[in-house]
Amino acid sequence: MRIKSLFLIFAIAVLFVSIQCGTLKESTDVQEYNFETTGESLMNYKVPRWYEDSKFGIYFHWMPFSVAAYKTDDKISVSGWCYVEDTEFWPVDYLIGALADIVSKNGNLLLNVGPRPDGTLREVEVGTLKEIGKWLKVNGEAIYGTRPWRQFGEGTMVKISEDGKQGKSKVGPDCVRFTVKGQTLYAICFGWPESGEFTIKSLSSKNPLSEHGIKSIAMLGSDEDIHWNQIENGLEVVFPTEAPCDYAYVLKIVPKGGLLFTE
Repeated sequence: MRIKSLFLIFAIAVLFVSIQCGTLKESTDVQEYNFETTGESLMNYKVPRWYEDSKFGIYFHWMPFSVAAYKTDDKISVSGWCYVEDTEFWPVDYLIGALADIVSKNGNLLLNVGPRPDGTLREVEVGTLKEIGKWLKVNGEAIYGTRPWRQFGEGTMVKISEDGKQGKSKVGPDCVRFTVKGQTLYAICFGWPESGEFTIKSLSSKNPLSEHGIKSIAMLGSDEDIHWNQIENGLEVVFPTEAPCDYAYVLKIVPKGGLLFTE
């Protein structure tokens, strides 16, 4: 019964994601597969390309269920996976950080929302989803359809809760998460430096990211020119005078020549 629940939730969730991304009708690589209620059947299933590209979805339920044993799901509320009265809610910066962290490691995030018995959502849940949507409107290019790079990122995680077996941690202000689309590298930065300069240590001149260096750097959502300097200590980037969004800021790095996927 637990595996049947997982298959049903998986199907509903990926259908929602595909509809949101407008990719289901364009997909040509959907694999016909007869599910069986066994772990082996689940492990042998290969998700279609449109699901790998979608990266983010939302699902709703009213009661506990079985979920996959790997980090592709999270929840808005702190206290439970279904409707729980008087619960606290995870902050938006944690959820956006979790999304970027999971995608940088070649995962998809399915975000759970527990509606009331009448099917409505609480204002804080609606507000959280709108904030995530606003961020994705600016920075979705660095999420949807991306693939992992040679390393997922850098920086220090900050523990925010003892929830679950290992607790919960969020990305710290020095954290960066990398994603790739084609020959473009995206660096998702979680701090806005007071000095105006942000350093990505893993992109130093000692660890070239491409065959011939960097062609250009821009920040998604900003029209300002970005000044940068690649030295032995890292890639120093001068951020724009105004932030184009909240929570996390994406540098679009275009290389000269092909990206290097090994150091």
